[in-house]
Amino acid sequence: MQFDNYTVERELGRGAMGVVYLARDEQLGRHVAIKTVQLAGQFSQGEHASLRARLFREAKAAARLSHPHIVTIYQVGEAAGVPYLAMEFVDGMTLEAATAPGSGWRAEPLLAGLQQVAEGLDYAHSQGLVHRDVKPANILIRRDGSFKVADFGIVKLLDETARTETNGMMGTPSYLSPEQVRGEGVSGRSDQYALAVTAFRILTERLPFWGDSVAAMFYQILHLEPGDEQLAPGLARVLRRGMAKRPAERYGTCREFVAALDGALRGEAVAAPPGERRWNPLWAAGVIGLVLIGGAGMGALVWKKRPAEPVIPERPEYFTQKQDPQRIVQEARRSVIDVLEKAKQAEPPKVAEAATFPVDLAPAGSAQRGAKDGLPYVWIPAGSFPMGCSAGEMCSSDEVRHTVRFQKGFWLGATEVTAGAFRRYVKEKGAKMPEAGTGRDGWKDERMPISYVNHRNAAAFCAWSGGRLPTEAEWEYAARAGTRGLVYGPLEKVAWIYQDDLLVYTKAHDGNYPPVGTKAPNRFGLFDMIGGLNEWVSDFYDADYYKLSPAVDPTGPVRGDGYVHRGGSLLTIPNDAGASRRRWALAETEAPDIGFRCVGGMSGL
Repeated sequence: MQFDNYTVERELGRGAMGVVYLARDEQLGRHVAIKTVQLAGQFSQGEHASLRARLFREAKAAARLSHPHIVTIYQVGEAAGVPYLAMEFVDGMTLEAATAPGSGWRAEPLLAGLQQVAEGLDYAHSQGLVHRDVKPANILIRRDGSFKVADFGIVKLLDETARTETNGMMGTPSYLSPEQVRGEGVSGRSDQYALAVTAFRILTERLPFWGDSVAAMFYQILHLEPGDEQLAPGLARVLRRGMAKRPAERYGTCREFVAALDGALRGEAVAAPPGERRWNPLWAAGVIGLVLIGGAGMGALVWKKRPAEPVIPERPEYFTQKQDPQRIVQEARRSVIDVLEKAKQAEPPKVAEAATFPVDLAPAGSAQRGAKDGLPYVWIPAGSFPMGCSAGEMCSSDEVRHTVRFQKGFWLGATEVTAGAFRRYVKEKGAKMPEAGTGRDGWKDERMPISYVNHRNAAAFCAWSGGRLPTEAEWEYAARAGTRGLVYGPLEKVAWIYQDDLLVYTKAHDGNYPPVGTKAPNRFGLFDMIGGLNEWVSDFYDADYYKLSPAVDPTGPVRGDGYVHRGGSLLTIPNDAGASRRRWALAETEAPDIGFRCVGGMSGL
C-alpha cells in the first residue's frame, strides 16, 4: 500500500475513524506513522468536503508545533480519496497499555513522566492550540522512557472560533472537562483537567467519573466530586483543583498542576484550592434519589471503605465492594423527600392543552382511545424521513443518517404507558405492579408513567392491549413528526430532563415523577417523546443498524445482546437529548428511567 512517497509496512492499530500504519519514507529513508481518517460513507458529500477542509486546516496548524514532547506531524495529504497524516513514529507503547491490569507498572515513574507531558501541552497552548482529547491512549512512552503527546491532529486554533465549531464537543467522554460537556469554549485548562483525570487514574487505577451511559457520566462530571478517600489529603486537594468544575479555579498551567502534584507526593503541605467544594451527603442523596439510580441510568454505585489513615497504595485495588442497589434507592428516596420539603413552595406546571394537527398530518379520526388500556392513541401517517444524526449535530457513531420510508401508517400511544393502565393489565392477567415505585405514594398517581418494567413485560403489556412495541424506525419517525433536528421544540417546553424545573415539580408533588402530558406535544400530538422516561422498542441493538437496515418499513436485527431504548429521561442532560439518540439495556433490566409506549392498542389492529 502506498501513500504518496510513503510505503506501508504493517498496521499499528485502528479505531472508529481510521487506521494507523507503520510506513517508510522513501525519500528520506525513515520510518513514519501514517494515520488515515475515514470520512467516505459516514457523511454526506457536503459534510465530507467540509470535514476534509477542516481536517487539513487543523493538521497544518498542529504541524507548526516543534517540541521534544509532542509527536511531530510531517505532512498531510490524500491518497485514493483517503485523507492521511504522516507523523513521527514513536517506538514504544501508550500510557494506556503501560497501565493495563497485569502490566506490573508503578505509579512513580509514570507520574514523573507527566511533567514532560505538561511541558508539551503548555508549549502548544502558548502557540494558540488546545489538544481537547488528552488521555492515556494519546500519551506515548518511548523505549528510553521519555513521554510524547500524540494526536494533535484534532486540535483547534483558539483564534478560529468564528470560522470553526470551536464550541463543539470533541474528545473521550471520561476525560472531557465540564466546559466541553456543556459545549462551551475550551482553553489550556481544559487539557489540564484531562491531565488531572489521567493522574487520578494512575494513582487509583480507576476513573473519577464513570457510568453505563454517557448521560450518567456527563451528569457526574458536571455535578459530583471524585471519590478520593483512599488518597492522602494533599494529593486529593491537588487533583480536586486540577479537576475543578470552573476553569478559573484550576492551576494556571499544566506545569503548575504537575509541580503541585509532585510536591504532594513528597509530603509538602498543600493549600486548599480556591472555592473548594465539599461532598455533601444530604445533597448527593437528594440528587441520587431524584434520578433513582438504576441499571440503565447511573449504574450500581461501588466504593471501598475509607482506610484508618489515608495512604497512597503502591498497587491500588479496584473499587469492587458493591452496595445493595435497592437499599441505596430506598435511602436516597427518603433523603430526597427531606431535601425537597425544605425547598420553596412552587406552583405545579400546567397540563398542556390538547394537541393540534396541521391539515397535512391529520387524517380523519386521528385520535382514539385504546380498547383495553384506555390510553390515547394518535394516527401516524405513512411517509419518509431522514433517520439518524441530523446535519450539524454532535451524534454518536451508531446514528448514521439514511432515508427511511413507511408504506402504511400506524397508531401510536400519545403518551407513555401510565401506572393506571398498567394496573388494569395487572388486575386482568394476575400479574404484579413493579415493587419499586417513585415518590412518597408509589404508584398511586395513575397518571405517572410506569417504569421498572423489563422488555419482556413491556412487550406482554402491548400484546394484551392489542398491539406491540414500536420498531426503532417507527419510534424515531413519530418522534420527529416532520422535523429534521434532534428535538421538535425548545427542550424546556417539550421535555422533562435534568434541570431546575424538575426540582420545582417534584417538590410540589411529594417527590413523584411528573405525570404524562404535562409538556407540549410534537406535531403528531405525541407527548414526552424526548425526556420523561427512556422507552423500550422492539429491536435488538446493533451499532451498524443504520447502515444495514432496509430503507422501506425497516425492522431491527434478528438477534443481539440487548434491546434498544429511546428518547432520554429525567437523568438526561440537554447535550444528550434528541430523537436520534440510541441506548440499550439487557432484556431483564428493570430500571427507574425506562418505560414504554405501544403501537396499535385498538381491537382488530
